This record gives sequence, structure tokens and C-alpha cells, in this order.
Amino acid sequence: MLLRFFFGLVGAGLLAAAAYVNIDAAGGFGEAHAKLVMATAGGVAAGAIALGTTWGQGRYVLAVIFAAALVCGELFGLMQTGERQIEAREKAQAPVRAVHEASASAQERVSAIEVELAALTTTPRLEAALAAKTAADQAVIDQASLRGCARNCRKLLTAQVEAAGNEAAAARSELEAKQNGARDRLKQATAALTAIRFPASKTGLADRLGSPPWLIDLINAALLSFSVNVLGCALLAFAAHNPSRPQLRPVKLHRLSKTDKDVMHIELFFAEQLEASRGYCLPLSEVQHAYPTWCQSSGAKALPEKRAGQAMLKSFAKHDAKVREIDGALVVFNVALR
Repeated sequence: MLLRFFFGLVGAGLLAAAAYVNIDAAGGFGEAHAKLVMATAGGVAAGAIALGTTWGQGRYVLAVIFAAALVCGELFGLMQTGERQIEAREKAQAPVRAVHEASASAQERVSAIEVELAALTTTPRLEAALAAKTAADQAVIDQASLRGCARNCRKLLTAQVEAAGNEAAAARSELEAKQNGARDRLKQATAALTAIRFPASKTGLADRLGSPPWLIDLINAALLSFSVNVLGCALLAFAAHNPSRPQLRPVKLHRLSKTDKDVMHIELFFAEQLEASRGYCLPLSEVQHAYPTWCQSSGAKALPEKRAGQAMLKSFAKHDAKVREIDGALVVFNVALR
């Protein structure tokens, strides 16, 4: 009996702890959801006790109904636990995601600058300046050989060549400046990318297994829910479970022999005063001592001591209870007084 009380206390404590965690995660006892969680936890505890009691009484249909209700309550608890764990995981992963986003942005910037630098081999201005310089050089060659090209003409052509050369040099300087600027920006972007340090992942197991983190969270929630809620229900059901007692069939007393009537009388006493308890043993003398007290309280007429003892031995033998003699005293095994 003390062991059952202990199991029931532990089971109720597990259910209460699970309910408290769900309520606290949902915003506290001031939220409307907290009332539903408390009611569900109380219903699960009561249902577990009712399940153990009805099953022990052999009322299996009612026990199955209670079991179905407990399964629904367990699924509700599983969803609450899973949602809480996934939400906590998402919150813990937020800094990691921010670093990954920053790294991706930095990588895109580096790639864009590399593309820009690769394209800076020439510019429209440089192309136009080089074309003008080529045309000016060709004009000098063509015009200088003509007889009509005087000194002023040659000076004008030379000035055009110099102007074209200066424009080409300026265009090259502009291109080099753009290239140097792109290289500086690439250097800075590469340094920024290298400086990024990734924090430790909060989903190490999922990363190594190659599975989505939510699946690991759901499995953890199921294991936690089973180890808390299901275990709590099982402990309460065990505490409330009482093996069914053999029921006496209604018979016509005038058809019974005197010995059968004695046995039937003693079995009524056993049904009310004894219970099956595996691993226990009880001296027959204690059973005989409790018998007169039961007769007085129930208003039954007590059998003579010898007849009562014989009827007890026959009843024990009838129900396969083991009676052994130890140190000169008869002891009944797997039986205890209520």
C-alpha cells in the first residue's frame, strides 16, 4: 500500500511538472491557455486513476474509453512540448542565421567586385582616345609627304598627335585609378568576409545526421512527453489498480454441503479482508485472528475455530494459494491483509 502511494505521488508530480512547464512557456498562469492546461493535467491524472481502478474491476469497456481519452491528452501534451522546443530552438538559432546571412552578403559583394575588376580592361574613353591617336598618327604620315603641307600644317598635325596622346594617357590613368579602387574595395570586402566568425551550431546532431532540425526537435519532444506524461499516467494507474477478486457465484444454499457452506463463508471473509500481494507472506494465525473481528463487524456468525481453519485451508487450495509450514507455523504466500 505504501509503495502504491509512493508511485501515485511520483506520477502526480510528473504530470504537475509537465503542466507547469507548458504554462510557463505559454506566458504564465494569467493566460487563458493556462486554465486549459491545468484542466487537462487534472483530467489526465484522474483518467489514469480511473483506468487502473476500472481495469482491476474487470470493467474493460470503460477502461478502454479512459485509455482513449488519455491518448488524446498525451497527444495534446506532445504538441505542446514539441511547439515549445521548436520555438526555443528557433530563438537559439537566430544569431547563427544572422551570421550566415552576413557571410552570404559579404560573399556576394566580393564576387561583384571581382566581376567588376575583371571587366576593367578598357573604357570607352580609352578606346576613343586610342582610335584618335591612331588616326592622328596616320594623318601625319599621309599629310607630311604632300608638297602642299607647309610648316604650319605639319605643326597642326603634330599638335593633334600630341593631344590624342595626352587623351590616351589620361584615359589610361583613369582606368588604372578605377582598377586600383576596385582592388582596394576587393581587399576590404575579402578582409570583412574573412573576419566573420561562425558561432557554434545549435543543431549539431541534425547537421551531422543530415536531417532537418525540426525532426530532431519533434523526436525529442516525443521522448520527453512519453517519459513524463505517459510514465506519470502509468504510475497513477498502477497505484489505483487493484487485481479483481474472485466473485462467488450465486448458488442455492440448500444444495451445498456443510463444508461448502463453510468455505463460501470464509471466501466472503477473504474477499473483504485479504488481497493478492506478490512477494508477501502471511502467517495463517494472523488470518485466523482477524476472522472473529470481521464476523463482529459484518454481523456474520463465526465458525468454530477448527471448522474455520479447515475452511481457510480448502479455500486457499481452491484458489491455488501456497500454504507452507515454516518453523512449525503455517504461512500463506502472496497474500496480505487489507
